[in-house]
Amino acid sequence: FGDQGIDLMVAQRALKEGVWPMVGPYLGVKNFFVPPTYYWLLTALLWIGKTPEAVTLFFIGMDLVTLIVFYQLTRFLVDKETGLIAAFLYATSDVMIVHARNMWQPHPVQLFLIASLYFLVRSRLVAAWGLYGIAISIYPSPIGLLPFFLYHTWRSVKHGRTLLLAAIGFLLPFVPWVLFEAQHGWPTYAALFTGSFGPMEYQELGVQFFLNLFGIVSEVFSPWSLHPWFAVLTIPLVAALFTVGFASARVLMSRDPRFDRAFSFLSPMWLFMGFASLLLYREMSVMWHRLWGFLPFVFLAFALMLRVGARWPSITYRSVIACLVGLY
Repeated sequence: FGDQGIDLMVAQRALKEGVWPMVGPYLGVKNFFVPPTYYWLLTALLWIGKTPEAVTLFFIGMDLVTLIVFYQLTRFLVDKETGLIAAFLYATSDVMIVHARNMWQPHPVQLFLIASLYFLVRSRLVAAWGLYGIAISIYPSPIGLLPFFLYHTWRSVKHGRTLLLAAIGFLLPFVPWVLFEAQHGWPTYAALFTGSFGPMEYQELGVQFFLNLFGIVSEVFSPWSLHPWFAVLTIPLVAALFTVGFASARVLMSRDPRFDRAFSFLSPMWLFMGFASLLLYREMSVMWHRLWGFLPFVFLAFALMLRVGARWPSITYRSVIACLVGLY
């Protein structure tokens, strides 16, 4: 039923009639199209498994593989204990559990995105950019991480040939979409830079930017589920706790060389640049989908705070960590 049924019908038609789509599922925004990667992945899984039930099992398998890759990523960045904490946070997150209950378009994004981060931190740029391209072509929200990927590529690239292969790997999933766009007058370009989904005018930039920011923070911590105005009281507390927690973790990381690689990889300024770019668009009605690409960093940051906090003797800092866990 719903998106799942429609997507399976498209995959079934591709297998039975040979009609392969050139764009992906409709995202609810007029004339905004994405590459057909999700449909093609679903078609391949249906061809292997034969039944919708088998496809569901494949999606469960992807969840398990994602958890393992995320553990390996955090373990490489810090140590085994931090990897276990991050994997536990990911596996018990209400957001991830709710989204895993449906076989739908954003579902596979985390596997390809986290795998791309794993190869990025190990400076295997061709694999990193190829997987990153697949993640964006499935669902576009990881595009906000583009400054982050460019920054780490600039830090680690050594040969022009590597850049060329990485660019080819990144662009390959977009070839069918580009062909479709060229045949139909580039409708997605028009949707992005004009119309209701386009960027805001200069006059409304300041107000709408902060409205979008308020909406995102509200949805991240879900205070509106209790009472809409409760968000006004909760957000300053959350911001203060995050500031204290991250600043304290930063100080402690500087004393322990095990955390140097993790903090260097997180690169907050480059993450924020991509995050801020998401706030420049009017269409922010589904906050979690816009933030989908940033969720791995939320779990990484929490795992680092917990790992550092467990070693900090101050009762005040331990209280801050306890509050962060409680809010989570």
